Amino acid sequence: MYDESPASVGDSFLCGQAAQRADGLSSISSGNTNRLPEGLKMNSEQCRVARAMMGWTIKQLSREVRVAQRTIANFENESLVRPEIRSRILSVFVTNGIEFIYDDDGVGVKRRLNLDEYVSRFTERTTQPPLA
Repeated sequence: MYDESPASVGDSFLCGQAAQRADGLSSISSGNTNRLPEGLKMNSEQCRVARAMMGWTIKQLSREVRVAQRTIANFENESLVRPEIRSRILSVFVTNGIEFIYDDDGVGVKRRLNLDEYVSRFTERTTQPPLA
């Protein structure tokens, strides 16, 4: 059986193309994926990592995308899914602050934090005692 628990993954792998994210997010979140930046793509490994970064199970992602859990599991296991389903999965992640990166250094995923999250994490890191 496929493991639905989110993996333990850090919040950043590479940095990349965030500037395009803000334009048109309301139309993307309403299901209109025509406003996604040209050439934006996501592979199955990036999907698994993005889901883990969000702390979502396959069930939670399938509800967000409005597809069967099996569809998400198939995509994450590198099975083919229809292009419109892949676009819907991608748009859910983009509207939740996930960036998909393809550059000369490789392929990656990065999660944009909102200010409250950033301050909270910074405070946690700075209040922990240093390692000996």
